[in-house]
Amino acid sequence: MPIMNTIDEGQLSPPEAPPVVKPRKSVSGWIGLAALTLIFGLIWMNQDSAAPAVSDSAEMNGATIAARVGSIAPDFSLVTLTGEQVHLSDFQGKPVILNFWATWCPPCREEMPALEAIWQQYGAGDVVVLGVDQGESVAVVERFIHERVGTTFPILMDSNHAVGNSYFVRSLPTTFFIDRNGFIQEIHIGGPLSLPFLQEQVRKLGG
Repeated sequence: MPIMNTIDEGQLSPPEAPPVVKPRKSVSGWIGLAALTLIFGLIWMNQDSAAPAVSDSAEMNGATIAARVGSIAPDFSLVTLTGEQVHLSDFQGKPVILNFWATWCPPCREEMPALEAIWQQYGAGDVVVLGVDQGESVAVVERFIHERVGTTFPILMDSNHAVGNSYFVRSLPTTFFIDRNGFIQEIHIGGPLSLPFLQEQVRKLGG
């Protein structure tokens, strides 16, 4: 009889393949990636916030002019309480005190007499005082002027805040001191302004 070799059944099956080990991502690698993403995001946000808004400047003769100290005061056209059209450029050659205000603002109301005194002291025109009301109706402003303060310097109606936005006015009162050549020499935020302070600013403007 032929001799038959016995074969273990286990040898008939193919050898098992070694288990596939999937690479594991390092926790520290994920943390590093997240940190880089956060840093780039913060840089992008800072660059975006640093960009000047369109409303922070005014358009004049096709050029953007910022309302800041040392720059030309942006020109504008507004209507007075009496319906007269006024341009800032009409007063070229004279010092201008440009005061942004509203009837509901306590310091605005308190500094009105000092502004009127400057207007009268310089002959109601040699030094120009312009009060630019922010966002109120003619009826409200007229009643306040006639019944409460009795000022006579020009009050301009900025009903939609267009001029206030072009001058980057964010709180009231805000006052711009503009020299004879139309350059902004001083910006004062807050009040009330005193008469001695206003006289000193006019002296600096060459009034």
